[in-house]
Amino acid sequence: MDYEEFVKRVEKLINLDLSQYKQTQMRRRIESMKDFFKASTYDEFYDMLLKDPKVFEKFFDKITINVSEFFRNPDKFEILKKHILPEILSRTSMPKIWSAGCATGQEVYSLATLLKESGLYDRSIIYATDIDSSAIEIAKKGQYPITESLKGLENYYLSDGKQRISQYFDIGVNNYLTIKEELKKNIYFSTHNLITDDTFNQFSLILCRNMFIYFDNDLQFRGLNIFYESLENSGFLVLGKS
Repeated sequence: MDYEEFVKRVEKLINLDLSQYKQTQMRRRIESMKDFFKASTYDEFYDMLLKDPKVFEKFFDKITINVSEFFRNPDKFEILKKHILPEILSRTSMPKIWSAGCATGQEVYSLATLLKESGLYDRSIIYATDIDSSAIEIAKKGQYPITESLKGLENYYLSDGKQRISQYFDIGVNNYLTIKEELKKNIYFSTHNLITDDTFNQFSLILCRNMFIYFDNDLQFRGLNIFYESLENSGFLVLGKS
C-alpha cells in the first residue's frame, strides 16, 4: 500500500481522522516512525501495528503529540496568576476549568498550584481531557522523572523553588517527582475527542495550549467554535504561544 492507503487504514484502526491535521507534519511524523521501527514498506508497518501492542502504543503516542512540561511558557502562567485568576475569583464562587489536550498532565498540575496560591483550588472543578488513554493514565498517576520535571518548576519558582515545590510534590521517590494527593482531589481526568465527543459547558477558563498548531484551518475553526459554546459569558480561553 502507499502512504494514502496506510493513513486511511490507520484512521479506522485508531478512530481518528488524520486528514484534518497539518499534512506535512503528519506525514513527517508517520514516516519517522516507520523508519524507527525499520519497516521497509507501509504494509509491513501496518502489520506491526496490528500485531505488536508496544509498536501501536508508541505510534499512537507520537501522532497524538503528547508533549507537556511543568510551567511551559512561564509568561503565560504569570498572566494567569496576575490577571485571569483574580478576575475569576472576583466574580464566581465555584469556577469550572477545562484543560483540553492535557497530555500527561504537567500543565494541569502547574495550574493547580496557581489555584492553590490564589485561594481558588478548594472551590474549583477541573476537567482534564486528552484523546490518548495512556497519557491520561500517566496524568492520573501524577508521577514524573525527576530531572526533567524539576527544571521547569525551578525555573518558574526561582529563588524559593525548593520550598514551594515541596508543598505540592514529593521529591526523590524512586527518582520520580510525585504529585501530592491534595493537589489531585479536584481534578477529573478522562479520555475525550474534542471534535467528535460530547462537550462540556459553562467554563470560567479553558486551556488548550499544545494542540491547535497541529490542526488544519477547518479543524481549528471547529475547535474554536466548540470552546466558544463551552465558555460562560466573559470566560477566558488560553491558547499556546504559537
